[in-house]
Amino acid sequence: MGREQDIKAITDLIRPVFHGLYKAAEENLKTRSLSVPQRGMLQCLLEQGAQTVPMLAQRLLVQRQFALRLVNELERLELLEREPNPSHKRSDRFRLSESGARLIAEVLAIEANVSAQALSQRSDEELGAAARVLSELRSYFSAEGSR
Repeated sequence: MGREQDIKAITDLIRPVFHGLYKAAEENLKTRSLSVPQRGMLQCLLEQGAQTVPMLAQRLLVQRQFALRLVNELERLELLEREPNPSHKRSDRFRLSESGARLIAEVLAIEANVSAQALSQRSDEELGAAARVLSELRSYFSAEGSR
């Protein structure tokens, strides 16, 4: 395959892979009464620490209103806690509660196991190359003022 064909193949595969991952995540979350977007927010807070709604929206590439709705839902489920924002008195930050941290750790462990099974036949070099390519695409499309 030539370079142009490889690039087209990568971009053509991203959508079905995304939908497959989304469907697998939905299935895993059914018994936990958690949606895939809520799961994403929990993971973001686990990895990044306490965040404001605008920070979460930017990191998750969603509208602020949607991020606010997710925060409100997760707070109602007692998976998040508010804390004062030292940078801005009127804008709280949100962090994982103990139960939120336990839940997302459990979900991520299950997902990691499934992904490891799915990719067990790939070499370390192949996995590294795939991660670099996807990281490059994410950086390009998540840049401020995305193209």
